[in-house]
Amino acid sequence: MYSRIHNGAAPGTVPTYSNWDRFNRPTKWTWTKVLGPDRDFFDERPSWDENSNVTAVQDYVHDATVGGTRQFDRVYTLDDLDRLERAQQGTRELLRDLR
Repeated sequence: MYSRIHNGAAPGTVPTYSNWDRFNRPTKWTWTKVLGPDRDFFDERPSWDENSNVTAVQDYVHDATVGGTRQFDRVYTLDDLDRLERAQQGTRELLRDLR
């Protein structure tokens, strides 16, 4: 099992971080089980607001196993002081309609 953070550069060289944005926030969280073919068992992509709060998370592992329904995506609503007001889980299309 592993989670790849950088490109595995050789000692003495500068590694690159492909799944991080310019503000040092992860754009993709992936955990992989080393099998015959490697398999991701955790793969989520967060969305961030201008204050570095997570506002939504897309789940790509459950998306594949539930037939592409994206029913484990999450959307977070924050107030003007960056406090969590509401957390919802379901398809992002459904959550958009509930706002």
